Amino acid sequence: LRSVPVTLNSRLELTMAAGLADLLSSLTVPDPEPVVQVHERIRCSEDGNRCITAYRNNGAVAGVPVEKRDDARVVFNNFMEPNQHANRRRSLLCHVGARGTGKTVLQAFNMLWFVEHPRVLSDNPIAIEVTFNDDQGVGHYVFDTILVEAPTFMQAVAFRILDRLLAVRLGRRGAQHVLTMNRERVLQALGVDPVSMAVEVARLVMGATASAPVLLAIDELSKASSSPTFSPSHMMKELTALVDSDDNRNVYLAISTYDCDDLASFKTKSQRTVCWEPLPPILPAVLRGVDAAQLDALPIALRALVDERLRAALPNTPPALALYAEVTRFLHLSGGYPRRVWALLTYLHEFQFPLPSSSEDLTVWGEAFVGSLDAWLAAERAKVVRRISKAEALMDSKVGFPTPADVAYVDVEALAKDATAIFVFPEVTIQAEQHRPFLKASVGGLCQFITSSHFDSRHGHAYLPVPVLRLLRAAIDPRKVGPCGRALQRVSESLEAYDKARPQQRKRGGTRQEGKPFEGIVASALLLYLRGNGRVMLGDICNRGGDLFTTPLRGGDDIEDIPPAATPFFPLDPDRKSGAQWDTAAAEALLSRPGGWVCWPAHGSNVGGDVFAGLPRERGEGSILLIVQVKDTFRPFDMVSNWRGGRRYFEAPTMSHHADILANPVPALLRKHNVTPVFLLFSARPVDLTGHPPLAADEAVVDLITMRHWQPTTAYAAESAHYLTSICRGSGGEDGEDG
Repeated sequence: LRSVPVTLNSRLELTMAAGLADLLSSLTVPDPEPVVQVHERIRCSEDGNRCITAYRNNGAVAGVPVEKRDDARVVFNNFMEPNQHANRRRSLLCHVGARGTGKTVLQAFNMLWFVEHPRVLSDNPIAIEVTFNDDQGVGHYVFDTILVEAPTFMQAVAFRILDRLLAVRLGRRGAQHVLTMNRERVLQALGVDPVSMAVEVARLVMGATASAPVLLAIDELSKASSSPTFSPSHMMKELTALVDSDDNRNVYLAISTYDCDDLASFKTKSQRTVCWEPLPPILPAVLRGVDAAQLDALPIALRALVDERLRAALPNTPPALALYAEVTRFLHLSGGYPRRVWALLTYLHEFQFPLPSSSEDLTVWGEAFVGSLDAWLAAERAKVVRRISKAEALMDSKVGFPTPADVAYVDVEALAKDATAIFVFPEVTIQAEQHRPFLKASVGGLCQFITSSHFDSRHGHAYLPVPVLRLLRAAIDPRKVGPCGRALQRVSESLEAYDKARPQQRKRGGTRQEGKPFEGIVASALLLYLRGNGRVMLGDICNRGGDLFTTPLRGGDDIEDIPPAATPFFPLDPDRKSGAQWDTAAAEALLSRPGGWVCWPAHGSNVGGDVFAGLPRERGEGSILLIVQVKDTFRPFDMVSNWRGGRRYFEAPTMSHHADILANPVPALLRKHNVTPVFLLFSARPVDLTGHPPLAADEAVVDLITMRHWQPTTAYAAESAHYLTSICRGSGGEDGEDG
């Protein structure tokens, strides 16, 4: 012990820690089955070890290809900055989500990131998982103590730390057995500050110095107690008091729990900085960019669509494409919940078909695969549970997913505003009351808090996954919700229409309901954004500077949703013949409206724009006409030149149309009503501007990844639907834009 630097209040406490360590070393159990740790400085459950292994090897977690949570890692790195822990009240790392969203997996990643972080790496850091579920949950006497007061809770945390240390030598059951048999001796040795003592024991047992950094990863805090007088917010108060102590300056806390209400209750009573790690859906990352190790984990029904070698051999007939769409639609309906994805992949593994041999003709294999898949799906369609497919019923059962009865109480209008208007996670009581509908909905697993900025994780949105959007649309009467609630339902309807669209369907030439589903998603999302934010700046949605993008514009509930019609900004030419004319009266009626509006024309092919929005300036006269051209392409083509070619409809005084030279009234109308056009290219995929002139002062580009920062509910769902649609189209296609 003389070689160990003394950092406790007295050498007596260090001697007590050493004595407890000796006591643990002396405890034995017959036939131990030790828990093998994959990292020498981490003590966690077997599940945690599997998660760490999957992260390191880019493999799979319980059969689901690993998602490395890069956004959460950015927040974690911010949490590790020295200034986050310089004050008396040290920072707290938190993540919160509904059941099955990957909270426990992220805690395993946090432990790995901690012990490998450059800031503490030289000090031999250690990380210990403490959970109130799974292998340290109820079911054994030592962990069944009813937690009704702080000392008992802290003893429960300390016991779980000691359990992790013993499990390496005695196995999980052996560790719990000896702690149960020696419960009173261990409690006496832990003393009045049990967690601090357990941390010191962990340092001694794991061969770390007395000042080595320690991360306590506290998982499933919501299950620690059912007592209303000792809620998770009380527990967090006790845990944070521990790390604020001068004796524990090198102890860090990462906490996960179910709902935001407990954290809001804690935060409104504390001036502590909380770093929020986001838990967005794992789609489409579950399939995008999978490597060989992850391909092996996928069921053959999905692997055939993702493996480029196999996908190229699949037939592209309409019946075959419909089968691919049916399989991938299940994945979209999972909502990206890792546990729902796991349930779905387990179900899809029931379909068995051999991989092709090295000498087998891939075309023959592809036709046989489709025939077998068709027969299996035909049999499965008859297995309906509660009027939903067997796949959906299995996914719902694995996470206890909300039912229509659970959403009947939801304040859809308030929830819709929190889904599109950025807000600070409640830090004072008045903020908690303003966002009470969101906090209440999070308790039922209907939504969660998604950060919108890596640098200040307090700011974010309410995120509603696809299954919840479907529930809301089915359960809520649209006549009883406000403007934002109706816009949210429009978003849900547009997503459903896009997801159900046949993969071979062309986007040109259709009506608003049939032919332009992706444009409908963009129009509905824009309507929701404008209604949910009273003050709007275009730079917020496209991350662009300049006068036009930083000018305050008027949004709010009174933004009109213009019914579908032929757009007045292009010549009316339904038969594509000469003699076309503009509907000047309709164009003037739109441009002269005193308030804001959004228009999604029913016209099938709009070269100049697909979605339009009129936005009055907040100060002064005039307005902005936002002209959005939407590209949901699956193959590369020169979309930038195509987009810029549409400017002529709003700038050129004359237009060449077939054999006619037509006078274009639109530029004059824009000047007459003091309307400034702004041209926005909205692409499902990131836009490559290489080889093109720089963006003009009135131009901007947006993609679905950018959209995550101003409307994550729509962005993640649309990104999933678009990617899954792209893989279910087979290897063929029609042309660069629609193929």
